[in-house]
Amino acid sequence: MSIQGASLDHSKNSGRRITMRTIPRICGLILLATMTACGGSGGDSPPPTTSASGTAEGIWQGRSSTTRTIRSVVREDGLYLVWYSPAGYIPLVAGLVQGTGQSVNGVFTSADARDFNLEGHGVLRSQIDGTYVARQSLNGQITYDPVTVTTFTSTFDPASETTMTLAEVAGTYEGQGGSVSVWFPATTHQTTVTISGQGVVTGHDTNGCAFHGQVTPHGSTFDLMLQFAVPFCQYPDLIFSGAVLLDVSTHRLLAGAVLDRSAAVVFEGDVHP
Repeated sequence: MSIQGASLDHSKNSGRRITMRTIPRICGLILLATMTACGGSGGDSPPPTTSASGTAEGIWQGRSSTTRTIRSVVREDGLYLVWYSPAGYIPLVAGLVQGTGQSVNGVFTSADARDFNLEGHGVLRSQIDGTYVARQSLNGQITYDPVTVTTFTSTFDPASETTMTLAEVAGTYEGQGGSVSVWFPATTHQTTVTISGQGVVTGHDTNGCAFHGQVTPHGSTFDLMLQFAVPFCQYPDLIFSGAVLLDVSTHRLLAGAVLDRSAAVVFEGDVHP
């Protein structure tokens, strides 16, 4: 995903390490939806009410046609984030797709998708068109230009129905973080992130960039706010917002945040014993 065809196909950088470093932009899932499916029986029956159960809302996991693993979060307000791996299903994060979408009657659309790619392709404008079966499947394609199209398939993660707490996400995570913007090329570093029992976030990367912020429970995920320090960081004092996704079974954490849709930071790591 650079879910994008062009970047998705560039697997030569797949071994690159990613981190939250000079990245005050964590960013940072695919497809989210706010509207519910309409329909109903004939006669005098009242029209059905809007309900999250009829939308593409939830956590999704799947693959792209360019051999990338994807993990997506679709929020109830239409916001979505999609983390994707390098080609070959390598267990690292290679970028983030973020935007807003609508899901109505089994159709998901997003005209403002932004692909923040960590493999050298920068920030890419795109659009997403797909179909979904609520709480079952979400499939479609992301189009970067008339001839650059990547398809994807994903299934509903039952974790979507679990309400997360700060106690579950608290811990120290070590992994790879990265950032990219319309002003600066992608950078990646080994990164350490600590989340307290009160949701306070602190961390640093191997380049010396430190950051702090806050996570707040949001259903099955967490809202994220990050601010980066002045020394050794590309975006000093700027505040990024995004989301955190925790796999409770493996205690693997994904985080992504954006700044004005022009810059993003991402992180993927495991809890430190």
